[in-house]
Amino acid sequence: MIASQNPDRIISAKERRSMIPYSDMQIWRLEKAQKFPPRIQLGPNRVS
Repeated sequence: MIASQNPDRIISAKERRSMIPYSDMQIWRLEKAQKFPPRIQLGPNRVS
């Protein structure tokens, strides 16, 4: 499934890594600068 078909879908970190060529640290920096959508807490030990 292509993300543009269902833009409100939550994707896993693995899917995100295959779609976006940034490292996890770069994504974190972009989140902190509010230039990337924040992660969503899915459970006590899991974010997506």
